[in-house]
Amino acid sequence: MVNGVLSPKETIWGLFSATFYTNVRANLYLTGSSSCLFLKSDHDDTYLADKEGTDYRYEKWFKNYSAIEASGMRCVKILDTYELTYSTRPDARVKGINMLRLPELYYIITEYYLSLENQDEAVKYFDKVLQSRGLTGYADRQGATLTLEKVIQERRKELICEGQYFFTQKRYNQSIYEPKSGKLYPASNDIYVFPLPENETEYRY
Repeated sequence: MVNGVLSPKETIWGLFSATFYTNVRANLYLTGSSSCLFLKSDHDDTYLADKEGTDYRYEKWFKNYSAIEASGMRCVKILDTYELTYSTRPDARVKGINMLRLPELYYIITEYYLSLENQDEAVKYFDKVLQSRGLTGYADRQGATLTLEKVIQERRKELICEGQYFFTQKRYNQSIYEPKSGKLYPASNDIYVFPLPENETEYRY
């Protein structure tokens, strides 16, 4: 799931893309251009919150650059570092976009069991993701209770830079922070609801 390839262990559904690296490099690696995107200034706090153990994602997915092309903290999670460093990618690694990964299914199952107030089953599936990321599972945390808020927080950590967290925000009607402008957009129909196309109403009367 790192290096702009389909994860051999976690990808359930992915897409091959010949131009994926070009787009990601422009948006997430390069700085100073109109297309570059910056991390939220307090992104560290997101990974340090409710943390027990060593979060491999925080250690591996972010890198602080001081070069002409890239400067400051950048998210390298989906950047194809093989192409960036002109290295040879293993043949088994297919470059492309992870559209659905195993952790997302575990989050869905976790939310289902939380809706039934079945803490034990919810923790069982949630811990599969936590432990694979180097963190202590809730089953081993004294007095800890897993809540929907904590699942949403974990989704944000896991899905950063994949374009998937938007759907979580939409489902729970959350406000959206846009790091480039520094603006917070309150949740509303203007953000989350597409207007009905005019041609949909042409033959209704």
